[in-house]
Amino acid sequence: MEPWWTPASDTDEVGVPYHLGEASSERGVEYDYEPVSDGEVIDVGDVEIEAHHTPGHTSEMINYLVDCELLLTGDTLFVDSVGRTELQFGEDDASRGAELLYDSLHETILDLPDDTTILPGHLTVTSDGRYENGSPGEPLEAQLGNLRDELDFLGLDREAFVERLTEDAPEKPPNYETVIGINIGKETVDDEGEATELELGPNNCAA
Repeated sequence: MEPWWTPASDTDEVGVPYHLGEASSERGVEYDYEPVSDGEVIDVGDVEIEAHHTPGHTSEMINYLVDCELLLTGDTLFVDSVGRTELQFGEDDASRGAELLYDSLHETILDLPDDTTILPGHLTVTSDGRYENGSPGEPLEAQLGNLRDELDFLGLDREAFVERLTEDAPEKPPNYETVIGINIGKETVDDEGEATELELGPNNCAA
């Protein structure tokens, strides 16, 4: 999920550009942003951030490689799973999303060195509020080499990967349509408490 605040007003307040992947133009985003292309490098002070287009969970998904050491994977790769693909692509076209995700993992992320630190966008929280793979206030991270060895999704061939993602998709989050509306700028959330509720709960973005 993108930030719940209005990016345009936040950009004006802090004086920095708001970036989304250039494929976001296909999703009907209604607020202003600066598109970032695959392989583009953004310098923030002495920090170098390289954008990698990693479609699959969504068509415009971007991962950010920070100083060639840290990969911000969003909803592409978690420490215990990979992103689900049918939320955008739908049940009938989920296999296309799964194929895109397989390519993103095997042609982009898994080409990085084993000592790359993976920093995903979510941790797993059970329905009764327990943290399964992290602790509040602590970084959620894993070494790519460890995930390569331990995460069974990454050891599947293309056909098995697509079948696994499309045959047993979890139930869609109840707030799914609301989140999409906020992400593309068609809906707003003015109450911080309501915004927090949208962000809480189990990791429904994982396969």
